[in-house]
Formats: sequence, C-alpha cells, structure tokens
Amino acid sequence: MTQKTLNIGTVANDGTGDTLREAGDKINYNFGVLFDRVDIEVMSATGIIPISSSFVFCNSPSPITLTLQDGDNGDVKRIVNRQNTTITINGTILQGSTVTMTGKSTCAFIWSGAEWALFQDTGISVT
Repeated sequence: MTQKTLNIGTVANDGTGDTLREAGDKINYNFGVLFDRVDIEVMSATGIIPISSSFVFCNSPSPITLTLQDGDNGDVKRIVNRQNTTITINGTILQGSTVTMTGKSTCAFIWSGAEWALFQDTGISVT
C-alpha cells in the first residue's frame, strides 16, 4: 500500500485539484493504512501487554502493573501513561528489573533478541 497524496491544484481555488469527495477518500484511505499497521491497546487495569500491541495507552487513575512478554527481534512497544498515576512495568528488561512510570510520561522498548531495552523515555525510573 502506498500513500495517496492530495492534489491541491496549482493555485488556490483554480479548479485543478481534487474534489472534496476525492480528497476525503484519500484521507480515509491513508488513515486506514496507518490503523492497519499499528495495534493499539488501552490498559485500565493490571495485566499482560498483548504480544501484538505496539502502542499501549494507560488510562488507570490508580496504580497498575504491566508485564511485557518476550518479543521477536526488533519488536517495539511504546507505552503512554495518560494519568497522574504510577505504572510498574516488568518482564525481561535490559537496564533493570523494574521500570516505573510516574505521572504523565512515555517510554519505548525494543526487543534485542533476548531482552527488552529501554530506548526512549520521559519521567521514567529503572530499579
């Protein structure tokens, strides 16, 4: 699948660009492609992050514990804490045994083939 680009014409309102319907169709198509490639999970309670999920949004107002399952080489997990709460993440993690997210924060892990490596974070502590 390839991206469909909107034809905006040469000059504003010159009549050479896409119609509103054609533009809307291309926008819907492009978003469909994105959603087919990304598996989003919303966690509101303690649990295991599904293997297929690449984006995880945490919406729990109370502390929760998430477990990262082992992955395939190069798998990436991005976790977003959308609440001012504490999220504890455990699993096979390279930099330590436990990752703690406090307040609104984000982190990303990549599976190295043997363990998860934390490669991007804000507001994270590792113990």
